[in-house]
Amino acid sequence: ESLGGPHTPAVGWAAGIERLGMLTSVPVQRKREKIGIVPEHKDLSNLSMIIAASLRRNGLEVELLYSGSPRKMPSKHADRGVTSVAYLNKPNVPGIFCTINLKTYRKFSHSTEHRIANLLMTALASKYGLEVVREYRLPDGYIVDIAVLESKKS
Repeated sequence: ESLGGPHTPAVGWAAGIERLGMLTSVPVQRKREKIGIVPEHKDLSNLSMIIAASLRRNGLEVELLYSGSPRKMPSKHADRGVTSVAYLNKPNVPGIFCTINLKTYRKFSHSTEHRIANLLMTALASKYGLEVVREYRLPDGYIVDIAVLESKKS
């Protein structure tokens, strides 16, 4: 009627739901870092659980995969929303228990890889007494992100 049309009978209802919705603020969820751990040797299962527990204590989400081909694990991690992967390997080099190589995906800041490496090194060195070296050169010339040496710190 207010716009010039004929009278139209109707039933209306209003609860002010929009106003209630404006009162509650929904926090914007940022994409969280989620770390995948790929133990490439069955003897590294215990160490991968130690690493996962340490990263979780520091507020990171961690995804562990033990079954299947190590080559297919990164794609499995990607399906689960993993942003970085720590590959644990057992080289055939005397004095080295394992190596850890990190790979960061999904355009996280460059500091993400360094933060993860520092968390890993701190946990393995301080809590478990393992000697950990950053950017270790293997005898074949290949440089790994982290090397966990077999000897314990005294």
